[in-house]
Amino acid sequence: MELHRIDLDRPGHLLDGYYAAYVAGDDERPEPPRSRPRFAWMITRGWAGYPHEAWAAVADGEVVGGYALEFPEDENPHLAELIALTVHPAHRRRGVGRALIAHVHERARANGRGAVLTWARAEGATAGFAQALGFDQTYASVRRLLDLRTAGWDRYRELAAVRVPGYELEYWDGPARGARLDDLTALMQGMNDAPQAEGVDKPDWGRERVAFAEEALGPCRQRSLVVVARRLADGVPAGFTRIYVDEDGEPAWGLQADTTVLREHRGRRLGVLLKAANLVRLRRDAPSVERLVTWNAASNAPMVAVNDELGYRPLDAWGQWTAQSAT
Repeated sequence: MELHRIDLDRPGHLLDGYYAAYVAGDDERPEPPRSRPRFAWMITRGWAGYPHEAWAAVADGEVVGGYALEFPEDENPHLAELIALTVHPAHRRRGVGRALIAHVHERARANGRGAVLTWARAEGATAGFAQALGFDQTYASVRRLLDLRTAGWDRYRELAAVRVPGYELEYWDGPARGARLDDLTALMQGMNDAPQAEGVDKPDWGRERVAFAEEALGPCRQRSLVVVARRLADGVPAGFTRIYVDEDGEPAWGLQADTTVLREHRGRRLGVLLKAANLVRLRRDAPSVERLVTWNAASNAPMVAVNDELGYRPLDAWGQWTAQSAT
């Protein structure tokens, strides 16, 4: 087996093989794998514009696995983030995964990073593999599923019709630009109030970073459905929520992504209002979506309560895993 670095500007057949191995190897998750455009952007550019590198494992001319690394700059300069490590099921238990992890640590050290961080399931074969290779779970997360085929739509419409005194809702579809980008940058600061793993810096949600992520929607072929709550007195954005739908992926699955209400506006049930309103809008504008997946820190009780009220149920447990790379 040999490891070949993927040219991120002209990835060619190595990316094709890596993605094929990823699709075949994504066998622990109930939902479809990421679409190819989203996968390609994730391993070559990411959502913050930080440096990336990607590697393909090749045996007898066939790509049998691969991984990508992201090197944060504005925060966590001591970490390398491991993305989409995968081994094709037909080539497992042959030492490919261990060889990839050894190479991950080598590349982390070569880039001045003393530790590797990754997201992986907290149970099953993946968790056992991570533990066997020296990774410790440092953060617990639970994915939740909302089955829209059996959801309480009358209740959602009722919740969405509630008017919080002093606030109004505004709907976006697509990337935020101009004044909306300024609003979204301000709102993203609220995401840092969620629990964070010890020893991991919170993201620096500057305007440039938020703009980069918004413009990634195009090459990722993702649709972003956003609802913002504004204070009527001055138009200040108070909170928001968004749902992503892959335009090149499985149309029956969507992602309930960021939701936050800024501190001074909390205690008014704006979070429930925002999410319910976006669900009603989703059914109207993207009726093919039948299931939504969302992530919550296991310790984020307020957001878990909101999702429970809307009918989300636990799907599986995930974690943030960290291993030292220093020699």
